[in-house]
Amino acid sequence: MSQERTTITRLGHATVLIELPYLTILTDPVLFSRIGIKLRGLPTLGPKRFTPPAMTVEQLPPIDIILLSHAHMDHLDVQTLRAITHKQPYKITCITAMNTKKWVKNFQRKEIYELDWDQELEILGIRITAGETRHRGARYPRNADRSQEALNGAGHNSYMIEFQQNNTKKEIVFGGDTAYTHAFKKWSTEHVDVAIMPIGAYDPFRFQHCTPEEALKMAKDMNSKVFIPIHWNTFILSKEKRTAPLERLQEALEHDSTITLGLYQIGEQYTLS
Repeated sequence: MSQERTTITRLGHATVLIELPYLTILTDPVLFSRIGIKLRGLPTLGPKRFTPPAMTVEQLPPIDIILLSHAHMDHLDVQTLRAITHKQPYKITCITAMNTKKWVKNFQRKEIYELDWDQELEILGIRITAGETRHRGARYPRNADRSQEALNGAGHNSYMIEFQQNNTKKEIVFGGDTAYTHAFKKWSTEHVDVAIMPIGAYDPFRFQHCTPEEALKMAKDMNSKVFIPIHWNTFILSKEKRTAPLERLQEALEHDSTITLGLYQIGEQYTLS
């Protein structure tokens, strides 16, 4: 009997293809050349990606679930979502943060689920739990953000994905976008198999984006075995040089043997067996 396995492929920025033995998840899909505001008859106004995605929409395998961490344009890209759901009309379930489904509801999706912090959903044989992040969730400056005090604002989530593989429970955490927070400690079980965490856009935005060292600390807070860095080397969103996030992460890992770097370049694939 062949062994089941899960593959994790970094497509670019926070877009990660997670292929479980029996279903496929895509996180924060952003697969076109620009992000930003799209006005009728005009090109998209916003940052241009300098590293192409590892796959185009046409090259994607069939997707079962799209996980959306929050409504920022570099994580919730309307053009990409429209193209993916048009390719698979009414077959993809979207899971998103509280008060953000309005950006998804008009696409040809199957169901939409909004999850608040600590809410969980059992779907297609797996469990997905939303976690707290330290970030902003509003798509536009005039919109309110979800916080401990403002419960009706636009949410911003991380997600724990729990599933069975070879009769063993596996756990993958998708960190979304976050500054350092102790919130990830609540997922400190015996171990998290893989932590997918952001490491870029921290200079000068540490109030909502963690440094590479802080991302590694949050992964260790969860007792993660494997670390996969995202949210770097795709768009210019801050002042640090393009290679700085990885250089800082690799330096931090030189002094830490408790966690393994699973992959880091766009297009690389990690196998969880």
